[in-house]
Amino acid sequence: MSALVSSCLGSCVSDDWTGTLKNEGWSRCAQDWDYLAGFTRGDRPYGTASDPLTSIERAQCCGQEGVYAGAKTQTVIADWSNIFLSGYKSWAFCPEGYFMQGLRRADSTSQGINNFKHARCTKPATHPHYYGQCYTENVWNCLEARGLCACKAGFHLTGLFKNECDSVYCLEELRCCSMAPNPDELNETSKTKARIMDITLTEIAKLGYFFGYAYPLGCRGQLPGDDYRRSGDTWVADASSLCSGVRTNERMQIAYGDWSFAIKEIVYGNPVINDLTPETADSGTFYNNEVTPARQEVKRVIKAVRSVTHSVSSTFKNSHELNLQLTYTSPSINLFGVDSGNFQFSAGYKFNYEASTTTKDETNNEQSNTFSVGAVKSVAPKSAVKWSLIIAKQRVSIPYTAIVVAKFSVGLSGWLHGSNYHRDYFGTHANPVVNYRFGSSTVPFYEALEEQNLESRRPWMWYDVRRIFPNAEGTINYLKDEKNYLFTVTGRFDDVVGSNAQFRWQTIPLGKRDADTGKVVANVGDGAVKELTIVAQAGPKDPPPANLIPPKVDL
Repeated sequence: MSALVSSCLGSCVSDDWTGTLKNEGWSRCAQDWDYLAGFTRGDRPYGTASDPLTSIERAQCCGQEGVYAGAKTQTVIADWSNIFLSGYKSWAFCPEGYFMQGLRRADSTSQGINNFKHARCTKPATHPHYYGQCYTENVWNCLEARGLCACKAGFHLTGLFKNECDSVYCLEELRCCSMAPNPDELNETSKTKARIMDITLTEIAKLGYFFGYAYPLGCRGQLPGDDYRRSGDTWVADASSLCSGVRTNERMQIAYGDWSFAIKEIVYGNPVINDLTPETADSGTFYNNEVTPARQEVKRVIKAVRSVTHSVSSTFKNSHELNLQLTYTSPSINLFGVDSGNFQFSAGYKFNYEASTTTKDETNNEQSNTFSVGAVKSVAPKSAVKWSLIIAKQRVSIPYTAIVVAKFSVGLSGWLHGSNYHRDYFGTHANPVVNYRFGSSTVPFYEALEEQNLESRRPWMWYDVRRIFPNAEGTINYLKDEKNYLFTVTGRFDDVVGSNAQFRWQTIPLGKRDADTGKVVANVGDGAVKELTIVAQAGPKDPPPANLIPPKVDL
């Protein structure tokens, strides 16, 4: 029985342990998403100095809140059998990042706290393997008398310290930790895979349980998915102790494979358009040593090849491991509300998710703006004129957030007990080993699961599974939901084109050597057309675009 309490501990319940602590077995918080924060002890037995563990009457259990509210949980069982020993001072802890949810009494005869041999350690599946803040709560005096002894508000139990004696009052200190403010950032492929394995472990174990796989939990576990350990991309149920029963060491394994990642959608932010430092594409000088003006003409056809640069703004390490393919197309007036006349190109550009620059579009062709320019200049007597062909460049910079979906397959391996829902073995006691995989390198796990469930595909008896197990529908719906496997990466595209071309003129002195040569012109265009090609790109003096913020997206 649980009773709501109104205290500084916030959203907490007081769970009654008077019944469970009398016997061998587990005493735990009643809800999977609650964690121990402390204990309420009763009076010592009248007329005796003993203080048995049954003096603990209630457990203070507080829920996961904030970013972890509603998250699936992950549980391991901590073995304290060689830690909480009679006659020894000792600390006993949950693994890093986990919080205490329950304690296991080893037998019903020994009354000391050294009889707590295992701890149920649980965390939100998205919680990292570290804590927010931790401190030690001294309960030396508190556990001497009736009442609640607990961590501060917002903190949960992660460990206990006992003195040499074994009475309840010998629990002298509590290790109290808060949850990390946020889950780990998914900035590596290994972290992304680990997150997916963490959030699906319990539900996939339940699915195996519904199908009839034997032992979808560790030997010390209570529920499907309890006490699994990760080995590479496989979940292996712990079988190190307390195993009993038929083929007890043959426990269901869950193996992930066929990993890949793909862009589901790209959301663009507001573009920033900059005029870049003009570039000199060609130049020359007209000399006139005569006493009359000289008329000179220059013509150029210049092709300014467009360049597109992709930059990564996420902190994703080894981003090439994602093997993502992005396609960038020209900005649109309708999309951005800006004049994009210089960017009206049809084909897009393909990039991997890494920093790179290209001038070749997805058809392996270059895109360019071509400018035909010409000028006629009258050069005054005894003078010289320097000309330069200047190319103006424009850059549009567009931030983006890409929604990425992880694709993978999931394999179940183990043996089926008699009450299974496999069409070939239903109603038999063959207890066969069945290795079954949902998904492949082309069809992800969640799509395969949804299709097989909707179409009642063999070998599983989907209708009967849903009919016999009321929770099966919720498990299937969770696992097939693609949203569980989405994450984001950010970056930007810098698109640079030539926007126009024009001549600039500068009169310069006619030097003595120039006059002595008697030449009229040098580097003079005679009216013939000369063709030039440049690549439009930002130069070293061009500052990066400012105020580029990738758009926020809700997954």
